[in-house]
Amino acid sequence: IDISIAIKGGALLFKKGEKPLKINFKDDFPLIVVYSGIERETGKMIEKVLELKKRIPFTFKALTDASSKMSLLASEALERGDYKLLSSLMNFYQIILDWLGVSTPTLNKLVEEALKVGGSAAKLTGGGGGGSIIILPLEGEEDKIIKHFKELGYEAFKVRPSFSGAFAWKV
Repeated sequence: IDISIAIKGGALLFKKGEKPLKINFKDDFPLIVVYSGIERETGKMIEKVLELKKRIPFTFKALTDASSKMSLLASEALERGDYKLLSSLMNFYQIILDWLGVSTPTLNKLVEEALKVGGSAAKLTGGGGGGSIIILPLEGEEDKIIKHFKELGYEAFKVRPSFSGAFAWKV
């Protein structure tokens, strides 16, 4: 899936066993990435989630079913440009990721900082256990947020969704 997105650009809605669906964004919007400085531990995070699934299988299934429906809502929010709904979903997902044990105190601190200084939403990205957070900034707050995190000693930068994917130049 990650390779498909890099090649084709944009975003895909993925469900195991089904063909991925391309999400058509209503418009272009900025995101901010902040690197925590902690190497992610995807393998350990997968083990944690699988252990939780074994320990509370019915709760885990309810959570994954709800997550699938919320992913559909998020894709619809992107297609409509409904950033208020997208923000609510992103913030809720961060709470769930923390509950699952894949967030860390550092990532949680970064999310809180992001929301405090002009982020509409913030959550970890990737498998958790370290790595980065992604922030959906309030309009016009991008530079202030980036400056804040750089002053705290973190690497922070603005990105925009790519709709064209990878390309090569002939030299």
